[in-house]
Amino acid sequence: MINKNLNRAELTELFSLWEKRLPVENWEVAGILLWPLIKKCIYFSLFVDSTSKKKKKENSSVLKRFTEKIQKHIKARLYLKSLRLKRVTFLFCSSYEQRIVFKGKEFNRFLEPLMDYLEAKEFNSYLLEYPFINKTKSNRPDRIIDVRKLLVLYSTSKNKDAYSNKFANLEGLNSFIEDVYKETGIDQDFLKKRILKNILAIKSWEGVFVKIIKLTKPQFVVGLVYYSNPIYGLNLAANKLGIPSIDLQHGGLGTAHPAYNFSKVPNEGYNILPKVFWAWNDSSYKDILNWSKNTPHKVINGGNPWIGYLSKKMAVSGHKDFSSNNKPVILFTLQPIGDVISSYFLEVIAKTKDRFNWWLRFHPRMTEIEKNAIVDRFKRNDSLEAIEYEYSTSSPLPVAINECDLHISLSSGSVIEAAMMNKYSLIISETGANYYANIIADGWAESCLSENVDVIIEKIEASLNKKSLVNKEDFVDYRRTLDALIKE
Repeated sequence: MINKNLNRAELTELFSLWEKRLPVENWEVAGILLWPLIKKCIYFSLFVDSTSKKKKKENSSVLKRFTEKIQKHIKARLYLKSLRLKRVTFLFCSSYEQRIVFKGKEFNRFLEPLMDYLEAKEFNSYLLEYPFINKTKSNRPDRIIDVRKLLVLYSTSKNKDAYSNKFANLEGLNSFIEDVYKETGIDQDFLKKRILKNILAIKSWEGVFVKIIKLTKPQFVVGLVYYSNPIYGLNLAANKLGIPSIDLQHGGLGTAHPAYNFSKVPNEGYNILPKVFWAWNDSSYKDILNWSKNTPHKVINGGNPWIGYLSKKMAVSGHKDFSSNNKPVILFTLQPIGDVISSYFLEVIAKTKDRFNWWLRFHPRMTEIEKNAIVDRFKRNDSLEAIEYEYSTSSPLPVAINECDLHISLSSGSVIEAAMMNKYSLIISETGANYYANIIADGWAESCLSENVDVIIEKIEASLNKKSLVNKEDFVDYRRTLDALIKE
């Protein structure tokens, strides 16, 4: 049974301990240095999807499955041929789910600003997306490649037994899996099967991206959320072909995030990690530099493309008029993890509705059912009139942050964006406090881990309009970063 008392900070200490004790940097199967993947599998099993239900596969005849497989192969080859891929300077890759609605279209807020700038300078690029594409709603569908359609051409299932045998014989692995079970409660067979399943998926994605890279001959590949299987595969393919791979920051980093904290790295680096980490700001840059400075993995402070893209809009934007009541605006960025809004924080909002304008921002991944459940909680608490959630959710995040007086979050990456925009944050979870230790040290945020309503209210009042203890850092223009990369 999963150890629900284990927190992220304790898991971080366990990862560090295992890295000291075991030859994790040498664990390799199918050409993949596995330690980053193993860390992810453990973390996700504990904190992300341990309660998710598996979809049952429909039973079908061998003939039907064979026929369907042949049909998918034919469709994939025809699709690849229809693309007529040309040489490009950059390949970008992301889950389609990273898109938000902007100006009536689904827009990748981190990658498409880069693509627009490159295009204006006559540098071409493609956006490789998965696991689905909606070309009727997406911005610039002419730039999109639906890489999921090609995956069937690179199945690695025939190698399952060979990979499984190699995995089982890794030095120190079996005792490690036993130790993981003792410390976390994760079933040993479940964890082994999960890791093996991921290895097979990564190798398939590697095949897809090797093909696309060979056809398009990019100077760089850029991924968003590098610790997904497709982008593990992208990094693996780029590393094999000698193409620099870049991970563009999409949210919080810090020591509590297992994908962005390593105490042991092999001399050649981990081949499913990017060669370069593109950080948004100096604080995030330091988070990566702390562990990467003597490794082949490099970090640059490249700026936040979304904030940079919207900078002109924010300069002239006017928010929905709440200013007539002269009450401060508090923006609470919600996340679809655990209890989205705890009962004690509902009481905080109810007790301060006459003092503050409360703006709630729903996370892009939250479903309508989840959103409605939160609204219903406010109705039952007789404080629905105290909150604004439609404008604060539909507006681009940097615009909403720009218009608030105080930002509150559990552990959202919006803490970083708030600091970049000279806005103070109150962090109300231990995970967030660990993620953003640098931002707290720089004076752009502080933590409040109390569940006492009056203590929280006092903290909010003290934090309102609080200024940083350090000078505002220079804003890095993502366009200059692209210029520098192109010149290399």
